[in-house]
Amino acid sequence: MIWQTVESSQIEQVGYDPETATLGIRFKPTKKQAENGELGSEYHYANATDDLFGKLCAAESVGSYFGQHIKAHPELYPYTKVS
Repeated sequence: MIWQTVESSQIEQVGYDPETATLGIRFKPTKKQAENGELGSEYHYANATDDLFGKLCAAESVGSYFGQHIKAHPELYPYTKVS
């Protein structure tokens, strides 16, 4: 997966793996995570397309696009938390 940093108050990086149709989201660390020197949480979403990833990256608000079009539809984009 190739990652890129995005301008967002909650999301640090987004990535996409076209071979597995997986979208990766790396969130910025919470206050507690930052205090413990930890990275933010990472989630992988299945069934992503090149088009979806492109629209996410081009969105005026990456966080809003993610919330409305991906997170709100777990039946379309089931996810797993990466440890």
